[in-house]
Amino acid sequence: MSVISVYKRFLSSTYRLRLKADAIYSIPVNHADWRFSYASVTLISELWQAWGRFCFDIIMESCRGTRLRDGTVVSQRIANNTRQRIAYEVAEYNRNRTPHLTRRFSYLSQEPTWGDVNMLLKVLPGLGVSNRNRLTMAFGISTQAPKHLQIVRNACFHMNNETMKKVKNIQPFYIGTLKKHPSELRAGLAKLGRCISEEDAL
Repeated sequence: MSVISVYKRFLSSTYRLRLKADAIYSIPVNHADWRFSYASVTLISELWQAWGRFCFDIIMESCRGTRLRDGTVVSQRIANNTRQRIAYEVAEYNRNRTPHLTRRFSYLSQEPTWGDVNMLLKVLPGLGVSNRNRLTMAFGISTQAPKHLQIVRNACFHMNNETMKKVKNIQPFYIGTLKKHPSELRAGLAKLGRCISEEDAL
């Protein structure tokens, strides 16, 4: 699969989610209503999964060889490029460990959090992909939208004082008044999709 195909799939996903977001925020209800919170949490979860899938696809295709949007050919790395092996390597590099030569993961539940930008930046040097510099530039770009999305998503599913404090710290960047639940903060759906679609580094 080429990188342009990965982009098209991601942009298609974010477009559908943007339509859902418009529908949610147009409902004339009190934003403290539990129905609004339920719909918003589902939307945030879907967006996080779409972003994670995008990152996963970019890493996999970079390891297996692909063609970038400007026509540049990325050579396949000389290694075991199965999903199980790549996921294992990523997890080991993220733990500051050298991967065992023959080990690999057996279950999807063992895989790392693909949408975690800090993790991706940390493991790229070890993976040895030929487009490492481009990926580092792309994932290290100035936009904070993916990191903010991760903070809001984590707070929605693991609500406690620490996660809520992190959400409050990013509140000035987005629309909404944070009172009781992270979903009261509109998590930058349009901003994330726009930032990714306009990024030319990959």
